[in-house]
Amino acid sequence: MLLTVFLAIVFCASITLLLISAVAFVRDNKFFSAAPKEVRRSLQARDKELFYGARAIGWVLMTISI
Repeated sequence: MLLTVFLAIVFCASITLLLISAVAFVRDNKFFSAAPKEVRRSLQARDKELFYGARAIGWVLMTISI
């Protein structure tokens, strides 16, 4: 039972890390293709990075979480 609880916590943490890295750091519209139209319209395409290396950090975090 402890293993199940531990794996559930790890799964929740990895999904949260994946969402944070996709939304905050990478912010590519192809990640939101399944989102409702209202959400896709509210997203603004980000030409510049949030800070230098933000996309690289986002991709690394996404790879780790997968």
